[in-house]
Amino acid sequence: MALIVTLDPRELSQAGWGLVMPASEDSDARGAAIREALTPLLALRCAQAGALFRGFFGAQGYRPGETKSKFLARNGAGPGPVRPELVPYYLLIVGGPGEIPYTFEEQMGVQHAVGRICFDTPEEYAHYAGTVAAIERAGAWTSGSAVFFAPRHHEDLLSTHTSKRFTQPLARSVAAQCPEWQTSVVSGPEATRARLGDLLHRGRSEFVFAAGHGMVFAGDDPRRAAHQGALLCQDWPGPREWTDPIPPEFYFSADDVGPYAGSLPPRGRILLLAASYSLGTPVPEPQRSSSGGAAPASTGAFAARLPQRLLGQPGGYTLAVIGAHDRRLGDAMALDPTASQRNIDLYRAVIHRILAGAPIGHAREPFTERHAEAASELAVMLEEVEFGRTADPQELVPMWMESQDMRALSIFGDPAVRLGVSPGSTGSTPG
Repeated sequence: MALIVTLDPRELSQAGWGLVMPASEDSDARGAAIREALTPLLALRCAQAGALFRGFFGAQGYRPGETKSKFLARNGAGPGPVRPELVPYYLLIVGGPGEIPYTFEEQMGVQHAVGRICFDTPEEYAHYAGTVAAIERAGAWTSGSAVFFAPRHHEDLLSTHTSKRFTQPLARSVAAQCPEWQTSVVSGPEATRARLGDLLHRGRSEFVFAAGHGMVFAGDDPRRAAHQGALLCQDWPGPREWTDPIPPEFYFSADDVGPYAGSLPPRGRILLLAASYSLGTPVPEPQRSSSGGAAPASTGAFAARLPQRLLGQPGGYTLAVIGAHDRRLGDAMALDPTASQRNIDLYRAVIHRILAGAPIGHAREPFTERHAEAASELAVMLEEVEFGRTADPQELVPMWMESQDMRALSIFGDPAVRLGVSPGSTGSTPG
């Protein structure tokens, strides 16, 4: 992501803020109802961005099949550093991936800070808009609580590695870099579905990181739309003790998000979910059905229910969720110590920005940079193969997997939201 170097991405008056909706007639009732529901958020961002506030809807909205280049050109912009007077740096997509595809979001996210929200009803949009407006008006604070959650299943090598060699070292590194924050780890036997429920809708932790298996269902499974990407918790005994299909009692889904305890607190929360399909599912690949035969055509791309429920529920205080809108391919390569340390460094950089109060869209920038780096290295390898080099799968496959994983990391929520920490409360605020 890149603004013109003289502009500060932490100031909306310099970076700008825009709303992107599917193209429609100006009289489109549903779009008008959604914009009306978002009034508290739009009024707030308009006041902050001033002349750099833009609305891309109606005839100016996203058109089916449109690429980033075509969208920018139609709105007077082009590739290269962002000129926010044309198309703002911060862009909130409003609509599901069936209306505005993940590929467009990925393309725009190379230079812009992009987030997405999509709910079933105008009331959910109104709840989210009201939450963001109320929390941002509540003022700054100097410290908070960060929790790192990682189940460790018996005889499951991936979750054991993720807990012991990734999540716990990451938490220690964040604690050392952000000493004002109270940092804790919930792993192993403690990382149950009930404990995660306490953290997500009754606890007061301002930042929650959760890593592990995201639930994956076949195209004909009736749970797919509601539970895809749900977080598998310690309740699952592990692959040896449990060989049957995994029941809902073993994972945390949108169905488990109960009423929020108490009134709206003055602080918001940001989540980072390192799990497959934790934000959504793209256009499905061919797959087997749960009965063993060819799966019937399932619905197209869809957003995960868990972040929708967390952000759209009345009385909630989740501002945004970073997660994956695809399968995390690199999980299969996670046992490589070098790759593990690189991931720790990468996630620490993002989390430090979040805890320092940077807007989440700007805080996510290291993921975008790593995707560009991996994609560039991969392109060189493939070009050499084209000219006769024999490809080394041990070099090529991990690079492709990492590129795909970084590409699919996205934001559910307004990319301009931030934790309300006072500048400098976690050391120097990243630029």
